Amino acid sequence: MALKRLLKIGGYLVATLLGVFVIALVLLNTEAVKSRILKRANELLTEQLGTQVKIGDVDISLLHQSIRFSDVALDDKEQRPMLKIERLGVELKLLQLIQNQIVIEEAELSGVEALLLKPSKEEPANFQFLIDAFSKKKEADSTMPKEPKKKVDLEIDHVLMNNIHLHYNDYDARLQKAEFDIGWLGNPTLSIEHIEALWTSHPKKGPMNNRAHVDQLTTRLRRGNYDVTVNGLNFKTDNGLPRKNAGKPKKGYFDTGHFDLTANLHVLIDSIANDTLKAHLLECTATDSVMGIDIRDLHSQIFTNFTKVNLKETTLQQKNTVLHIPEAEMTLPSKKEERPLSYTTGTITGHTQLQDIAHTFAPVLDNFSYPLNLSVKVSGNNKHISFRDIVVTSDDQKLRVNAIGSIDHLGKKEDVILHFNINQMSVARGIPARIIDQFTVKKLMMKQLDALGNIGYTGNLTIPYKHVNFDGTLRTVAGSIDVLLGLDSMDKYVTGQVETKGFDLGQVMDIDGLKDIVCSADFKVDISKPRTAEIRKAKGGKLPIGTVNAKIEDSSFKGIHIRNLTSTIESDGSEALGDIYQQGKHRDLYFSFSFTDTDDMKKMKIRNPGIKFHEMSEADKEAEAQRKQQRAEERAAKKEERAIQREQKALERQQKREQAAKEKEQKRQENAAKEKEEPTS
Repeated sequence: MALKRLLKIGGYLVATLLGVFVIALVLLNTEAVKSRILKRANELLTEQLGTQVKIGDVDISLLHQSIRFSDVALDDKEQRPMLKIERLGVELKLLQLIQNQIVIEEAELSGVEALLLKPSKEEPANFQFLIDAFSKKKEADSTMPKEPKKKVDLEIDHVLMNNIHLHYNDYDARLQKAEFDIGWLGNPTLSIEHIEALWTSHPKKGPMNNRAHVDQLTTRLRRGNYDVTVNGLNFKTDNGLPRKNAGKPKKGYFDTGHFDLTANLHVLIDSIANDTLKAHLLECTATDSVMGIDIRDLHSQIFTNFTKVNLKETTLQQKNTVLHIPEAEMTLPSKKEERPLSYTTGTITGHTQLQDIAHTFAPVLDNFSYPLNLSVKVSGNNKHISFRDIVVTSDDQKLRVNAIGSIDHLGKKEDVILHFNINQMSVARGIPARIIDQFTVKKLMMKQLDALGNIGYTGNLTIPYKHVNFDGTLRTVAGSIDVLLGLDSMDKYVTGQVETKGFDLGQVMDIDGLKDIVCSADFKVDISKPRTAEIRKAKGGKLPIGTVNAKIEDSSFKGIHIRNLTSTIESDGSEALGDIYQQGKHRDLYFSFSFTDTDDMKKMKIRNPGIKFHEMSEADKEAEAQRKQQRAEERAAKKEERAIQREQKALERQQKREQAAKEKEQKRQENAAKEKEEPTS
């Protein structure tokens, strides 16, 4: 009977609770109750925040333990619409609240429009009042003992966001969909679809519009690691100006004001904390069809404490290029801590065809398919880059370069200087012609280039703004030449000076009877396409256009010894005209010549030969007197030297005679001593 009574009481109690629950559920969802709740909530929030707040509708379900708001609107202090939300919903486990736990089974946020403004560093943001309103105020009496805070555990199982639009000053961001799910066995997944950001930056050269877009981003937690995949990452810039290479066919398409780069990434984050990150970039591709960027694979091991970044086993692959960086370290810049950017690498090795960077940086390399191997160490900062232990070789080792280099004054392009000190360069015969064939340029004097045979070079290469300067020593089978060469890309001229103490010019130019020469020369050649095209159109021809001034100190031609010979050559492209003048003591020789083809110098024409007699000038007389005095002094010195040598030889002969007599006497004495010691028979 007692048990039956207890069961009946329990039944009544359950029925009563269910009845109350149903009544509460019905009341909470009637229009009258909801209207009163919304009205009071809007009044309280408007009073609390000091601005207009409106909640259009609310749906509270005790059965599903959920609450959903619709058409939420909030103005800022200037009565501008600051926040609009079409739908905001949360499903909670109400019983967990008793245990100080917040468990959100489902959260949804859709149709968000947010206008956030902060005009300047000094002025407050338009959302500052929200932060102030919900900040915890200090207790009036700080001497009162504080109650210990109860720890609240927060758990979120699933979140869905749709159609989010955020505007912050010059930044505009949109999100089509984002979804987070705690997953089974604690393996959460975050998926984002179509997120986009637009903003305007303000570099020194003027405003630039920027766009970043991601088609899909997925993050999964697997075995303690975060597996991140990014598809369709696009970064685009537009400064509203023509591309830098507009009207400049020799200039590459690389232009930071006109990026349109698309990339795909796969990253494995091993560990992440407040001050460290360890990850593996497993895969990366990046393309910009206009600019010519084509990275087919990039992977690396990454570790950073957000002050320094360490990279290991980095590999970059393009169509015909593979670069490997075993290790690298970068110090990240910080204005606050007055820390500049700096970096250093181990020995970078790789195999490349320079045509891979042609479209981006140098269209002149578009056909450069000659394979090269390289190794180099790099270090630098935001003002300077240093290249050490540079080695460039061809596969067959017929080309080899050892050098060091640097780039200085980074920042303003007009101040940048590129410099290489070439310790050794060796190029086998035929390779220079093969390299020149990689370029679509007019090929001149290729026969003479081949006649130089194996070429070696030691010297410097300096590249200031729109100039290229060489200075060093060129070694060939015909002899060595000291070279000073300059390329002026502004005025379009090649200028240079050469000097040799012995060069077989006859062999190189195919002139019979011309032997080694000791000479110096300077030259200037026009490389302007508009200027040379105009001359070619009028006169034709295939010679370089320019002038040469040369001085031959010593040489011989068909058995005739030649000294103090000066020559001037002027070429208009179709014909080269020259004058040769030799100054002697009492007579001068001169003649003119002309040729139209450097590959057939045997057809050179000699014109207007002549001879002029004259008395010696005062300078020549003084020079002749000095030469006579020098020759007399040399003869006297040689005579004195020969006398000393004769005395020395006489002294040596006397010493030899005395030594021979001494040895003879010693031998006689030894023989006499032996005779005395022998017994008589």
